[in-house]
Amino acid sequence: MSKIFLGGPISNAMHDKDFDEKTNVTNKVFDEKIEKEIIDVYGKLKSEGYEVLSAHISENFGRNPIEVEKMFVVDTSWIYKAENAVFVLYYNKKEDCLLRTDGSYIEMGICYERNIPITIVSNAPEEKLPTMLRSMIHNSERVKFITIDEFLNDKVLGI
Repeated sequence: MSKIFLGGPISNAMHDKDFDEKTNVTNKVFDEKIEKEIIDVYGKLKSEGYEVLSAHISENFGRNPIEVEKMFVVDTSWIYKAENAVFVLYYNKKEDCLLRTDGSYIEMGICYERNIPITIVSNAPEEKLPTMLRSMIHNSERVKFITIDEFLNDKVLGI
């Protein structure tokens, strides 16, 4: 069974829910639209028989987060086990920009350096992707872009 690393925004997909005055902590919740897209992509990959390595799933979308100090170690260990990588990038139409996802870009760089094929899945039109990603898509056979709708309706990755 092929292993796929599934990446995408986590910390920037969390919104303030409420403030707990007793603990002096702001509780956060994962954005429902982004969670649905990631769950849909995860489900599609699983339905095609892939083993999916995902912090979103293992941390239940931030409800059971791992310690920050362990995040890089866990994510890179999954990348090293993966044969492919899929990154879900969320486009905010109202603000006309992609949601910031620094960790995903770092993980993409690690995947690229390790010759792991990368599929970028997004609700954004390609021209809204950052310049470097568009350049990677057009200049590397290992990086491809597909809209979320195409991804969910076609055979994934062609493997």
